[in-house]
Amino acid sequence: MFGIPGVGVDRQLLGVPNNVVHGAVKYSVAGVFNFTVPDGVYSIYAQLTGGGGGNGFGGASGCSVYTGLQGGVNSNFFVVSVVPGQVIPVTIGAAGVNGSPSVAGTSGGTTSLGSLASVAGGAGGSTQLSAIALAVVQASTINGTTATTPGNAVLCW
Repeated sequence: MFGIPGVGVDRQLLGVPNNVVHGAVKYSVAGVFNFTVPDGVYSIYAQLTGGGGGNGFGGASGCSVYTGLQGGVNSNFFVVSVVPGQVIPVTIGAAGVNGSPSVAGTSGGTTSLGSLASVAGGAGGSTQLSAIALAVVQASTINGTTATTPGNAVLCW
């Protein structure tokens, strides 16, 4: 593994040759940020991850028992052509909202690198009325737990 200092990404996964990384930046908070392409840079390696989908509701509400499926996550790698000094808006997708009884989790937001590349957010997890015994619900966790995070973008040049 050839880590990129400060961003915790394996450069081989991004397809970045070992001697090419001159700089890197990671955005991991939902929102819109501007990235200015440094002098002498004509290509950027990017890993974009959409916001995680909200988990479906799992638990008991009144006499009903629900099972919740975990929200999804989407991620992809890109190599994009750029021009020095170009200002590119980087949009980090927000996490989806967890579901509630009879309401599925919502999809996560799209993460994009201007109009150059984008990845949709993960789908929200479904919520289903279940015949599972209440004792089973109390003995185990049936909510999804890992998908409800904002997206991120790692840019290397």
